[in-house]
Amino acid sequence: NVARENIGCECKLKADTLPQGVSMQHSAIPKSANNFLAFFEAAPNAPFAGGLHHLSILDVKSESGVRGDLQEVVHHIEINNTGVFHSTRDDRITIAVIEEAPFYIDLQVPPVPIVRNGTAQLKITLKRKPGFEGAVKVTLPWKPAGLGAPTDITIPKGKNEAVYAINANSEAALGKHQICAVAETTTKKGLVIVSSTLVPLVVSEPFLAMSMEMASSIPGKNTSVICKVTHNQPIQGQAEVILHGLPNGVKTKPKKIDANSKEIIFELEIAADATKGNHNTLFCQVLPKENGHIIAHNTGHGGTLRINPPPPAPKKKQATALKGKANDKKAVAAKPKKPLSRLEQLRQKNK
Repeated sequence: NVARENIGCECKLKADTLPQGVSMQHSAIPKSANNFLAFFEAAPNAPFAGGLHHLSILDVKSESGVRGDLQEVVHHIEINNTGVFHSTRDDRITIAVIEEAPFYIDLQVPPVPIVRNGTAQLKITLKRKPGFEGAVKVTLPWKPAGLGAPTDITIPKGKNEAVYAINANSEAALGKHQICAVAETTTKKGLVIVSSTLVPLVVSEPFLAMSMEMASSIPGKNTSVICKVTHNQPIQGQAEVILHGLPNGVKTKPKKIDANSKEIIFELEIAADATKGNHNTLFCQVLPKENGHIIAHNTGHGGTLRINPPPPAPKKKQATALKGKANDKKAVAAKPKKPLSRLEQLRQKNK
């Protein structure tokens, strides 16, 4: 962690001394960075040794040699909700070369960037030495600002590979960053922790963006969602587009777009028991490829589908009343004629 006072500068880390056979490298420390990674590696023939070593941080461009010392604080007695009772402060850290670990870890980053509001998958490979079959926990000790990932993943016993999924929000730090993966496990001799080498991860702007028009319908009646496409840079070939966030009872099929696509229309199949309400969680996942590698984009967030209640059925009272009127007409039509008097009967007979 870097703390600057009355100065904004790019920095570099320097080790005044290191154990024999140990080298150090670190990721970039730009003006905007408050923390960074330092990577230590022991050569295969490094002798077992350990000691206290001083590190300092320097202003890269300062002619006067502005620098600061590493400060490490170790809390010996600390109680939750009460505070620290005893600590040790030092400007040196312990660096030691110990016996070889029973495993190594390798981190592979896709050769394409992760974009803002996008996702990527990092491949973790575990190289076990003969006799070691235990489970290993893997973490990412440092991530660029705006990147998210699970706290840790586990490579179980008997497995040697895993995928670490990461995502970038809309304000992820652009540029090339150095990251690494750390693996740890408990052996008969205690906790063992090793790191992969530093590898570059590029964060860039999205290739395209989408906006969704609001759609509405009722249960059992299909409708469509229209998405407008904005290209920031042309995509290669065709890209699959998947609509996510649909409520229960609603489904659709993926679509394809290319560099000339201006809009997409998703036809929605709405079941009779589809969940009614205002659903504003729709978004699109776009999967363009660059040199055969997918660069996943999540875009169009906040799309809305409203499923209204069906119109009310005719009231039963009205139907009964109408039926009663019809029966009245039939009754009038079927009403028997008034019987003729004796005089009227004689008159009709003599006509």
